[in-house]
Amino acid sequence: MRTFRIWYAAVLVVVLSVAARADNPGHAITFNGHTDGSGSYVEILDSDAFDLAQPFTVEAWVNWTGDLGYRVFLSKAVGDTPGFVVTGYSIVIWDGKACLALQGPGVSRVSCSSSPISAATWTQVAVTYDGQVANVYINGLLSSTVDWGFVAFPFTDADAGLSTSLLIGREFFTDLVDRTFPGTLDEVRMWGTALSADTIQSWFNSTVNHSHPDVADLIAYYRFNEGLSQDPTTHDHSGNGHGGTLMNGAVRVRSTAPAVK
Repeated sequence: MRTFRIWYAAVLVVVLSVAARADNPGHAITFNGHTDGSGSYVEILDSDAFDLAQPFTVEAWVNWTGDLGYRVFLSKAVGDTPGFVVTGYSIVIWDGKACLALQGPGVSRVSCSSSPISAATWTQVAVTYDGQVANVYINGLLSSTVDWGFVAFPFTDADAGLSTSLLIGREFFTDLVDRTFPGTLDEVRMWGTALSADTIQSWFNSTVNHSHPDVADLIAYYRFNEGLSQDPTTHDHSGNGHGGTLMNGAVRVRSTAPAVK
């Protein structure tokens, strides 16, 4: 197993390097945040890799407009059909606070940062979950930690016999259509492990490369660096092939996020 892990990491290094050279650095995606069903988003087709029934981490640079409400910037729903709209896990800016929300067997929980993030300001948000403890980090520093008291990973669409896409920029298609993100996102990263506090602090304002200690656990990585092209596709820099499609007027813009390009 050790030999395989080293080989996998080496292959991933090559993929990350090639993808980085192919892209035009310094861009992000702006979402309109419309709450009438026309909210923009990036759609990534369903994959078992997104069923996070294990410790996980989600990170992103967030520039929120200040519009209040329950504004989701990443979501993998259990169900997203008329009459069956069910959260699996989502990362939310809720009246300015950064939150992890999930629904699992016998549990429906939301864990939020201790204070709101600033509007119209780039902020790095990271959430980790080990099945029991949820942590929220702001700009590399722990903001809140909640022990939910028992192990409960999110429900998955597969548990319900369904297939749902990973969405960046909103939570659902068919109902609760006000759960959209108003603002700009960059450096969206998903990991199949709960990153340590030291790792988050060391890497929150850097792009991922082969020297990251958890690079082999990277599930998906969106840098949005396709320039200002009208091509609606965006690359997955993890090397796992989870490319996405810009929908409903999601727009590439030049990024001023502090993350190292």
